[in-house]
Amino acid sequence: MGWLIGLLASFFFLVGRWNLMRLDGELDVVPYWAQPRVWVLVPILLASGVAIFAGYHHRRFAMRITLVEFFVVALLSYMLVSSAWAIDPELAATKAYEVALLLAMVVALSITKQITGVVAVADGFWLGLFALGLAMGLAALWFSTAGRVFTPGGGPNTFGRNMGLMAIGAVYLTSRYPRLDLLKPTAVATCLLAVLLILMCGSRGGLLSSAMAGITYLAFANMGLPRKVVLIGSLVVVGTATLMMTSAGHKAYAVFESRIIETTLENRHLSERDSLWTDAIAMTKQHPVWGAGLNSYRASSWTYPHNFVLEMAAEGGGIAIGLFLLAIFTWLAQLRHTWRGVPRESLAGWVLLFTAAQTSGDIYDSRGVFILLTLTAAPAMQSAVSAVSVAPQRRSQLSRSTSLPLSAS
Repeated sequence: MGWLIGLLASFFFLVGRWNLMRLDGELDVVPYWAQPRVWVLVPILLASGVAIFAGYHHRRFAMRITLVEFFVVALLSYMLVSSAWAIDPELAATKAYEVALLLAMVVALSITKQITGVVAVADGFWLGLFALGLAMGLAALWFSTAGRVFTPGGGPNTFGRNMGLMAIGAVYLTSRYPRLDLLKPTAVATCLLAVLLILMCGSRGGLLSSAMAGITYLAFANMGLPRKVVLIGSLVVVGTATLMMTSAGHKAYAVFESRIIETTLENRHLSERDSLWTDAIAMTKQHPVWGAGLNSYRASSWTYPHNFVLEMAAEGGGIAIGLFLLAIFTWLAQLRHTWRGVPRESLAGWVLLFTAAQTSGDIYDSRGVFILLTLTAAPAMQSAVSAVSVAPQRRSQLSRSTSLPLSAS
């Protein structure tokens, strides 16, 4: 069942705020039953409920939370509490609903992965990002005619981010199932397609975050330097040939020249993000400890900061930033002890999502950052809090069953 939970989690991540009403052009608030993200979350919550019941009834499972997950839950809970002093209660309630959905997903994944095993959940999650991302990418190619590709499932930044994750998902599956020879050429083709689509959608954030993910993966992949050099050289040769010799490559290079070279490097145009960041910093200085309250930035502006760290600082203050840093530092400390068991693809995926969150999206849009923190929070860093006690021999069996897989990259 683990892979199914992971698959549902990937759909929850990719579907975002999309709902059935958008088919009729309705963009206002829609009822819960028309939101696919709720459809996906409900069975995951039911699965976590079964996990808790089984743990108490059969005494087979230790319902524990890692320190990383504890700080993530504390952060999201605090952001919910900050609604109490928000500037606009109505706007705060709207955002609180989304933060509550994310909090429920993190808690549910934390519980269900203890029963099904985090390996199975991670497999399903990356399979979903690969398969659903590939469908979105092919749809974008099908509907595009000229210029920047049509981006279903979100704007260019969201689309570029998803294409980078699609490529990482293909590489992850190749590493997990090295005996399936068909996966290797599929992963290569998927990576090339991802690069083309990221360039064609013109997302600077998607290009930067995907580049950071690629650098992270190559830096920490379990392969020798000669193999890395050959891999990089092969990708450069094939990628250059694709850009120069195909119509899609010509389109991608034209968009790259327009968006990156002319708009960014020559004209230094940042789409007013620098002004948004300055306003977020100013709000943080006005409310340095508690923050201005959930969604208070939007109540004082026409949009959101387009940087989820600055958003947490402005709306949650130093307390929110402190909890986030505790989660990250604990996670990094954990990696020192569980390094061999952390898939390099998951690490690269987290770097991609965190980098993308600095240029686009709010806390809910950055849900992948928290989901991957949850999926890579290994049992070696468990807190002392335990909801269900088990016998020592059962506890050791559980620890082995939830260990992360070795990266075969």
